[in-house]
Amino acid sequence: MSIFLEIRQFSPNTCKVLFVQWLTSIGYFSVIPFLVVYLVRHQHLSAEFATLQLSLFLVGQYGATFVGGLMTDRISANFTMKCGLTLQITTYLIFLVAEPVHWIICCLSLSIGISKGLFTPAAKALVAKVSVGSNKVLLFSFRSTVNNIGVAIGSSIGGFFMDADSASFFLTAAASQLIALALLFTLKIQPSETTLLNTEGHSGSVGTKQTLIYLSKKPVFLATCILYIAFSFLYMQLESSFPIFASQQWGAMAVSALFIVNAAVVILLQVIVNVWLNKWLSHWWTIGAGFLAFTLCFSGMGIATELWIFVFIIACYTLGEVTIDPTIDAITSEHVPDSLLGTAYGVLGIAGLIGGVVGNSFAGHFLGVNVANPQGLWTLCGIIAVISLVMALLFSQQKGLTDQSEKKIS
Repeated sequence: MSIFLEIRQFSPNTCKVLFVQWLTSIGYFSVIPFLVVYLVRHQHLSAEFATLQLSLFLVGQYGATFVGGLMTDRISANFTMKCGLTLQITTYLIFLVAEPVHWIICCLSLSIGISKGLFTPAAKALVAKVSVGSNKVLLFSFRSTVNNIGVAIGSSIGGFFMDADSASFFLTAAASQLIALALLFTLKIQPSETTLLNTEGHSGSVGTKQTLIYLSKKPVFLATCILYIAFSFLYMQLESSFPIFASQQWGAMAVSALFIVNAAVVILLQVIVNVWLNKWLSHWWTIGAGFLAFTLCFSGMGIATELWIFVFIIACYTLGEVTIDPTIDAITSEHVPDSLLGTAYGVLGIAGLIGGVVGNSFAGHFLGVNVANPQGLWTLCGIIAVISLVMALLFSQQKGLTDQSEKKIS
């Protein structure tokens, strides 16, 4: 069956959830990339205070991710997504009219992060639950592609309003999210026994402690968490060391080229590459192929003396990014019961936080030593990529990590 035919056979609810994801991404990225610029240009606040808001946003996001996962499992994914969107819409509208009082701005920045933390694990869990029987690698690859198209559109909207010296991007973002929220109320989902487990002989409502114990006893989930930490460490370089290095070497144009190439590869190749790899390889070998792409990327960074070489290396890097992330989501969806998917994605979010924070810290250290040629950082990232590649191949040989019969719900 062709990729496009499989996508056309997605259920109406699957398409609706993916459309909600697209609208949410448009609204979210109409705001976040330009929030610092808005606070400095429109509200006349200091650059130091403006950049602090991004830190508050991250604290709110990752602090709420686990809560969002628990709400998804205890109440419902649909309800949790509605809470996240309602909070985000309200925050955008308050931002539009709020006075530039420091504590108000800080609370609003924290609120945006919390809203995303609630929304993300619930959205992943919901699209998995309404897509029973679908190719999960194709599903999550297509979801990521849809999300990145929204990123491109949202960033263009935010950039347009910034150039026009207008704060109306908050209103546009709120309108996009409001449509997404309305669509969630039209979802008709059959109730499922999302609080019962049969895999360990338990029955009845499962508390947070039992949920975490259950997940900790699943080797496949622990393996994905370990690899996700490594992935997040390497992925953080796209947002930290790569732009700084490119700007230092070739100027602002190189930073634009970096993200244009990254977005183009994601949108054009993610679905095709992932479906093809998972057709011939196991999930673990597919993840290994992604870390191989990362290894080649960081091995070549030392010779990136020309912009075209750097752009080619970024394309290689992006192949690793688009291969690993959706495959880890797919493995989680296939091996964790639907009743625990929200919590599982919440825990993965915490694993991503650990890897991202550590990756950003190391990037800051090595760039501080030599911003023009942080060879030590590239070497460290290459070593982590190789170790992760070997781990993924070792995981593929373990029987307990390849059995997909664990996902049962009573």
